[in-house]
Amino acid sequence: MEAEQPRTGSILQADSHAFGGPHHESHPLVAFCARREHVALLLAVAARAGVGMENNEMGEVMVYTDDIRRMPVFAAALLENRDLFDGLSFSDSEAGDSNRA
Repeated sequence: MEAEQPRTGSILQADSHAFGGPHHESHPLVAFCARREHVALLLAVAARAGVGMENNEMGEVMVYTDDIRRMPVFAAALLENRDLFDGLSFSDSEAGDSNRA
């Protein structure tokens, strides 16, 4: 059986000196692209995980925290809620790039 491919990848990750070495960001963050339909659920999951989240009209989402230990909590919460994300449907009018947040 072939392994499922990830649906998205991050476009930026920074650990903000948490593991040593130079970094451009002052706090740990992960940035990625998301569909408009996912934003409300992503915000709810981020709040429960104790991380902050911002997004823009281009579909770029940034999740950040002042404690890098919150990032695995966010990742686990995403996996726990995967069925909710999978259950979202996308309208035909939002096909293509126009369905980004």
